[in-house]
Amino acid sequence: MAHEGNLADLATITSRNEALVIASALEHAGVRTWIDGVHHASVDPISIALGGHRLRVFADQWEEASAIVHEMGLPDGEIVFEGQKLAVQKLLFAFVGLHVFLVIPNIIAGLLPLTSLWLLPSAALGVPVDPRGQNDWYLAQDD
Repeated sequence: MAHEGNLADLATITSRNEALVIASALEHAGVRTWIDGVHHASVDPISIALGGHRLRVFADQWEEASAIVHEMGLPDGEIVFEGQKLAVQKLLFAFVGLHVFLVIPNIIAGLLPLTSLWLLPSAALGVPVDPRGQNDWYLAQDD
């Protein structure tokens, strides 16, 4: 547990939305919570470059907050952003489909060299992905 004054670090969360939901759940349980950088992230959606969002609680509520987070199953649970994953898949399929229907017929017609097929995998590398990594948790041991 890292202390800074009378506050203790509970977690470093890579998603602003996830940090807000966790803080809301903790506040509902009576644990006062602070999120570092939450307002900056409202104008810069890729806040991982800033180190994520630190969730902080009073030091004397740290064990209670840890128990609540364990009860929610967050440290061990995998965060899946289905909507974002589906959007990237659709973009990738549309991109591949467009190239298949435009590039392959042009290669067959002799308008493009066979080496043009190498453009497809290299262009697919430019598809945007979610840069977030794993969250870091600083919790008391679960009994």
